[in-house]
Amino acid sequence: MVVLWSVAILSVIAIMTARGAATEMALTQYILSKERSRQMAWSGLIYSLKQLERDAKDEKMKDVDTKDWCGIVRQGNQTAESLFRNKMLEEGAFQIGYLPAARSDGTPVKMADGFEDEESRINLNAISKGNYQVVQNLLLLLGIDDESALTVALSLADWTDTDNMAANERYGAEDKYYTGRVPGYHCKNLPLDSLEELLLIRGMTGEIFRVVKPYVTIFPRSRELRVNLNTVSVIALTALARAYSGPQTNTGAGDADSLVGKIVAYRVREKQSGGAGGPLQEKDLPLNASEKAIFLAMGQNKTDRSDHFRFLIKGVDPLHEAVTKVEVVVERQRLSVVSWREK
Repeated sequence: MVVLWSVAILSVIAIMTARGAATEMALTQYILSKERSRQMAWSGLIYSLKQLERDAKDEKMKDVDTKDWCGIVRQGNQTAESLFRNKMLEEGAFQIGYLPAARSDGTPVKMADGFEDEESRINLNAISKGNYQVVQNLLLLLGIDDESALTVALSLADWTDTDNMAANERYGAEDKYYTGRVPGYHCKNLPLDSLEELLLIRGMTGEIFRVVKPYVTIFPRSRELRVNLNTVSVIALTALARAYSGPQTNTGAGDADSLVGKIVAYRVREKQSGGAGGPLQEKDLPLNASEKAIFLAMGQNKTDRSDHFRFLIKGVDPLHEAVTKVEVVVERQRLSVVSWREK
């Protein structure tokens, strides 16, 4: 009996040890697999930087970035899909893309291959008391009520300016407002360092933040608002155009919307014809006097070449199906990573 009990106890110990070893082995394999997927993501970053460097040296396309060829050199029949989807390496694979802004009809969007330029978004660090209407109109187009849109737009201008005077006593916000909250804090009076910082600004809610996030950026951290008319979303483009309608150009919102329609139609024609898509000039559009006035006013914010690019890198270790996703923002001129977020 003693021998049988001893054998039984030893058997239980052996089984428990084996199970523990199997668990540790599985955990070790996962850790190694996860690390390989991270290395694949790094490979994707190096590959992306090489594409941007090649594009910077390309004489033919150096003056323009379009939606389909943004930071990419077009070579023969090569497509963005062949350049960025499921790039296989010895240890795994990576793919590079971005999630386009949601469609107006609410239908789901698929991951696009390649880069998204930050100039296709509204740079919040360039919003001031002189151009806050861009953000105000963007929020209105996204379904935010008038008072909330005006409050957020003016309070944003106050948050990033250098003084302590509210842009508007009713809708703006400086130190007096923020120190009176519980808990209180100071108005920053400096550029935004992250999009999440918006949640500190008067009038901003989690719901508004969720809706506006795909259309805005904090790069570059300069006070200059530059928008690429070849790549900007229709909603952001409409917000910019409407900001320049009104008494300053003797036009209305309808004129702004009509101008946007003609710019979008031009982009579609260029894509269908295989054209470079820019630089977009006044002569390329059949504008009436009102549309022309808005287009020329928008010229101070217009660009055809982008300086910052956002993309999602997905590194994969296919053997154990470990995945690493990293969203990065790269500055074109120095090929430097200014934002890195592992998801």
